[in-house]
Amino acid sequence: MLINRLGGRWLCRQCQTPYHETFSPPTEDGVCDRCGGDLFQRADDQRDTITRRLDVYLEQTVPVVEYYRAKGVLAEVNGDQEIPTVQQHLRKAVDGGDASVA
Repeated sequence: MLINRLGGRWLCRQCQTPYHETFSPPTEDGVCDRCGGDLFQRADDQRDTITRRLDVYLEQTVPVVEYYRAKGVLAEVNGDQEIPTVQQHLRKAVDGGDASVA
């Protein structure tokens, strides 16, 4: 899911309008609806780069996450929900609510 979300992002070279292959595609592939400019994908949004970043995350960050989870001080929020729902759960976690929300 993460690779598809990040890897689907595109920008207009001229006006920087953002697009997404799935969630907000341009009317014509590769062409900005706003100014007619060419769309491009940043290097950090390319699927191979994202895959490498995930590998580093698993190697270097997961042990830190596990450490704080074991201490009972890690707030976990399911990011695979509608944006308003995720925002609500994040606010609840930050404000000192339940540290583990669906």
